[in-house]
Amino acid sequence: MPKRLHELALPKGNITPDCEICGKKATTKCEECRVTHYCGQEHKQVDAISFHKTVCDKMKYIKAEHLLPFTETDRIALEENIMKTKQEVMSIAETTTRKWLLERKPVNAYPSAMICWNMACEMESPNSEEVILPICQVAEVFLKLGETEAATEYMVQASWISQNYETLPPVVLAKLHRLRGIVLMANKKWSEARRSFAEFVYITAVEYGITNIRMGIPYGLLGVSLLKLGNVPGAMASFHKMADKWLDFLLSQFKEKLMRTATENDMANDKNIQELEFQYLEGKFVFEQMYEVVRGIPMHPETDLINFKILCFQAMCRIREGIPKDSIVFKEEALVAATRTRQDSAVSNSCVSLLTEVLGEDYLLKWDKKNKRPRTVATKYLEKIQAINV
Repeated sequence: MPKRLHELALPKGNITPDCEICGKKATTKCEECRVTHYCGQEHKQVDAISFHKTVCDKMKYIKAEHLLPFTETDRIALEENIMKTKQEVMSIAETTTRKWLLERKPVNAYPSAMICWNMACEMESPNSEEVILPICQVAEVFLKLGETEAATEYMVQASWISQNYETLPPVVLAKLHRLRGIVLMANKKWSEARRSFAEFVYITAVEYGITNIRMGIPYGLLGVSLLKLGNVPGAMASFHKMADKWLDFLLSQFKEKLMRTATENDMANDKNIQELEFQYLEGKFVFEQMYEVVRGIPMHPETDLINFKILCFQAMCRIREGIPKDSIVFKEEALVAATRTRQDSAVSNSCVSLLTEVLGEDYLLKWDKKNKRPRTVATKYLEKIQAINV
């Protein structure tokens, strides 16, 4: 049988392992794998709830004491298997972190973000290209936890590492510029944030094309930064680009009877579906930001139109998520916004009839009756909606 490593080859003395999450001295560990250590019950419980259960067996394989291989070929095969398992854990950690962040649960995202970063450092080096994205995730977790200073430090670290490379993959550059932008926004550095978001728009357009749904979020974030700088026309133009892309997408899903939230199995089996769902969740958050900043602008036809589009998006989100009753309040606000628009010269496109179908012509009449207004008013609302170029 293969022999275990001789005791003389092992480090001497009592070696206290570090916490998998924060790096402090560990005092407890997972009872299942017995190789994942924590500084206390708090980190142990959070990791158990948010991440560790999905990778417990993999962590055991990575950190377990393996039998000494007979041959060099066996040794190489063992190392390759361990490396492959680490890559799987990193991939799961990255996806889990993103999921928790989009569900607005940064406390749950913290363990997977830190483990992803630590494992990237183990596999490569602390200053390698592969570490940039994990650091970006850690920075975003701290930002969502309200620790802006720590988030800024991690953002600077990721930016510094990126300076060591003449070229980086577009996906890395895009996420780096996005992170810079949101961290700078948190620090109220609007002008610098605008430049980062502009780079985010450019890189995304070059990589995916200007018609891709991925362009929505960069446009939305750019619009928020422009509005903070007082550039209302520029902000409105960016907001319209984002709103149009997402309305077109949701209306096409409605037309094809695919307007539903993707299941966990759907996302596990198809990375494209997973990415689209993540884009959708982040898009919802950006739309909420847009809605809040637009509401702070004095009313005029342009803001009424973007408000109408945002409210239609919110209504369709509720329908997509299987909670149509929750869409009623957004429908009502959308109808009110529609009556204030002055888009008489707008040209309708193929999406208008679908949008009317989503809002519901019958619903307009019910809304009219509920508010004790003449039927002609409801008809006017319908005509206004049909006249808007969405």
